[in-house]
Amino acid sequence: MMRNYGQPTAEVHPFVAGEGVSMQRSFPVSTTGLAAASGFLSACLRQFGLGETISNRFSVILDEVCANMLRHDPTLDETAVFTLEVDPVSDGASLTISDPGQHFNPLEYRHDQVPEIGGHGITIIKGLASAVSYVRRDEANHLNVVVRNH
Repeated sequence: MMRNYGQPTAEVHPFVAGEGVSMQRSFPVSTTGLAAASGFLSACLRQFGLGETISNRFSVILDEVCANMLRHDPTLDETAVFTLEVDPVSDGASLTISDPGQHFNPLEYRHDQVPEIGGHGITIIKGLASAVSYVRRDEANHLNVVVRNH
């Protein structure tokens, strides 16, 4: 049975670098790496003076993206690393998650195309974000997510 989950609320736009000072760090593609990345992201958002609502949204977004890396990309193992780049933007933050895995644009994926593979992570991400974009550059995936207070 196909379900209609409606239109995502996030605006999909061309890849644009964030505004302001960037904070960047790399982590192993593992559950330990995800925990460390989550702590780093929380610290960045606190430093930017952003509240719990934005922090909670980014926490879910990071979990969804990393779950996809861990579960669905056989080219990534514990020797691979992913990078977070966090930038303050007007009334929010921009997060770019980069990984060296196989080419995969989640914005082109539709759950009903291959329903047995996974859940609804990109739908959740689009629902929590103000804007989402993707680019494949330098043999890596770069997913940019902007979350603003609204």
